[in-house]
Amino acid sequence: MTDQSRPGSGHDHPARESATRPLSPLALIMGASLMISGCADMMPEKDSSAPAEPSEAVQGVAPAVIEAPTSGAEQTPAPAVGGSEVAGSSSEDNLYKLLVAEIAGRRGRMDLSLENYLEVARTTRDPAVAERAVRIAVFARDQEGGLEAAGLWTEIAPESTDARQVYAALLLRAGEIDTAVRQLDAAVPNFAGGSAEAYPRISDMLARERDKAVAVAVMARLVGGRPDDLHAQSSYARLLARSGQTDRALEVYEKILALDPDEQQTLITYARLLQRQGKTEAALGTLASALARRPQSDRVRLTYARLLVDSKQYNDALDQFARLSKRAPDNADVRYAYGLLLMQTNNLKEAEA
Repeated sequence: MTDQSRPGSGHDHPARESATRPLSPLALIMGASLMISGCADMMPEKDSSAPAEPSEAVQGVAPAVIEAPTSGAEQTPAPAVGGSEVAGSSSEDNLYKLLVAEIAGRRGRMDLSLENYLEVARTTRDPAVAERAVRIAVFARDQEGGLEAAGLWTEIAPESTDARQVYAALLLRAGEIDTAVRQLDAAVPNFAGGSAEAYPRISDMLARERDKAVAVAVMARLVGGRPDDLHAQSSYARLLARSGQTDRALEVYEKILALDPDEQQTLITYARLLQRQGKTEAALGTLASALARRPQSDRVRLTYARLLVDSKQYNDALDQFARLSKRAPDNADVRYAYGLLLMQTNNLKEAEA
């Protein structure tokens, strides 16, 4: 074969050099996927021992890997890092291992699939292969394999927030709390949205952990050195509330409101938590004070109006809904709630209007 017969070959490169150039890991995975798809009709059915779906514990893992492993044709690998190439082993060897891994996975041999994906990931240092190995391990409920694969993925792609969250979740399940905290702490600077994205995402991940006490303790350590970071503290308070620790959540929200007394979402959540604890008057007082400072805060006013309805203070609630209706005449939620309240209080003419 000449250079002219090879697409993309330049006339200044010998054919032999082009033929022996190693393929990137991305090309290997795509090649394996295509070959697997082409042979699909020839493959035996999945072994009945293959897990039907990920375990419940998998739900706490970051979105990148919670799904069951898909076929190669459906998988869209991440780009290879820096155009990395296969080192220490031929492209053909790695392609063969990828084929074995995919076929083994389809036949329910997750152990063999994971073994081959890990071998290729170690050789190629490609994050797409490492992530695929994590998928297989998590799906197979292989804790040791998952830790190894996730650790490798994090080592290869240290700036990947998904990799660090996945690794942290698996570490928590293995009882390695200190290492998990370090992984999450290292992930924070790499979120595109900064702390405004990082802490809510981490809080959501931890909220899915079965051991709520451990989840809360981990979050406390993460935000402990950031008392003035409202995103960090509100995410911590939200996790406390979701974990059933309402008293502690209220304490944290009070600290946040001391820093920013007019933050609308914090005010709303704080008032709702007070109401949940039977402290409705305190909740109403908090919202009334906030509205005295910021009368244009429609979200706070709507919450205030609804709390008044809940406490059967209908006249005051009507007054608040009337104000909201004037400020936001096209708001369907306001119009509906106001109309229902007018009917409930026998103000039928106004309700019809």
